[in-house]
Amino acid sequence: MRACFILLCLSLSAFLSPAAKADENAVRASLLSTQMSVAPGEDVTLALRLDHADGWHTYWRNPGIGEATELGWSLPEGWSASGIDWPTPVKIIGLGDALTGHGYDGVIHLPVTVSVPEDAPVGETVALSARADWLMCTKEICIPGGADLNIELPIDADGGQADDAVRALLDAQSMPMTREDWTLTAARDGETLTLSIGADADLSGAHFFPGSELVLFSADQGWAGGGAQSIALEIDDWFEGPTDRLDGVIAYTDAAGRYQGVTVDVPVSEASSGGLFAAPGAQGGGTGAGVAGFLAAAVFAFLGGIILNLMPCVLPVLSLKAISLIKSVDKDPGHVRRDGWIYTAGVLAAFLI
Repeated sequence: MRACFILLCLSLSAFLSPAAKADENAVRASLLSTQMSVAPGEDVTLALRLDHADGWHTYWRNPGIGEATELGWSLPEGWSASGIDWPTPVKIIGLGDALTGHGYDGVIHLPVTVSVPEDAPVGETVALSARADWLMCTKEICIPGGADLNIELPIDADGGQADDAVRALLDAQSMPMTREDWTLTAARDGETLTLSIGADADLSGAHFFPGSELVLFSADQGWAGGGAQSIALEIDDWFEGPTDRLDGVIAYTDAAGRYQGVTVDVPVSEASSGGLFAAPGAQGGGTGAGVAGFLAAAVFAFLGGIILNLMPCVLPVLSLKAISLIKSVDKDPGHVRRDGWIYTAGVLAAFLI
């Protein structure tokens, strides 16, 4: 929510800025294919190419303060397209050298896998259309951008013909990879997540890009060195989604100077056990543990009720009711009982609602 508010302010400043119209072409888009022709029944990699002017950037799937680039396809019947296979992002630095998001600058290619149907018409050329939408920003302003794009692919029965130049462009950029030789674990302790990394690599200067808003993207990351690296990550108070998995990308520069990304997708365990709201069986299971947990919950519920009734918004109401009861001493007992039942019914109805 905080990110959305700041983004709204930036977008409004863009529309009020006299330079906004002149900067609408700060990002240029085109569609590329790794094959000059395709065969029925095969998959082909297409890519949305974004050329950013100096000082401009667009956003990754978890943008931070921003909006992720979107790509919607209009394909012939039987054709299908995957989601974007996101390259390794970079940090977006705003005013005051503050981290404001995750995204891309310069030239970036966003790959998508398109599946060709078995009955694709051999010898014909098929037109594929897509609508790309993005948010392009500088440190001062943000402007929505978009383009309607098209690409034509001939259908060849003998198999697709590769476009080596496009494949070289995609191979040259950093794509997150799974490292089977790395050991990754995540544990939660209160409002902190600790991601532990067992890796034979120098991760100094590395950064973890969270795949969801579970982790507060703008908070400092506490990296600890040694044989098993670890990162302390702050949980975002505004996050309302599931907290049982941590996903994202660890980006670092290896010994050869190459910018690398490693995929993270691990379950989150509780660093401390025995909590009141631990999962069933987490405290050893058994009937005794269940009864103890119920009694503890009942005690805390009772204490919570006392605290609630002592609050300034409730206590005066109770005193007014007590005064009303004192004044009803001289009334008919049946009338008093009827008032009591009506009062009770009102309380129960309000809680049921």
